[in-house]
Amino acid sequence: MQAKGNRIFWCNGGKFEYTKKGHLHGDIKATLTSADGQWTGVHYYRPSDGLPEWDLKAKNGTTMKVIATQQPQVRGSKSDFSDERRKVVTYTGPAPKIAYVIRMDSKSGPLPTSCKGDQDAYVPITATFQFIAC
Repeated sequence: MQAKGNRIFWCNGGKFEYTKKGHLHGDIKATLTSADGQWTGVHYYRPSDGLPEWDLKAKNGTTMKVIATQQPQVRGSKSDFSDERRKVVTYTGPAPKIAYVIRMDSKSGPLPTSCKGDQDAYVPITATFQFIAC
């Protein structure tokens, strides 16, 4: 699945929010399209628990929902937007069951260095997601 969207960094009162590890805190929202055009969907991080989710729908009406671990099992580099593999914790959809999600060919614009007021900063991203059944 090809992903195209934005990383959204939250700005409050002219200051970015940071995680406990000192990284910019934000979100991802991307649209997804399969190479054959049969599947489309969205990828985002759930507001309720921060877990990454992929909601997909096929042209024939079949749906698939994949929710993975918050922390990746493997990361390609120390970059905050790098290739990675996550274990799936919840899957609904057609067989076979998806066990892992791999993000590869990850590309992101530069991280923002400042913000104004409550205007969030948007950084464009692209990536390819592969869903692995085991």
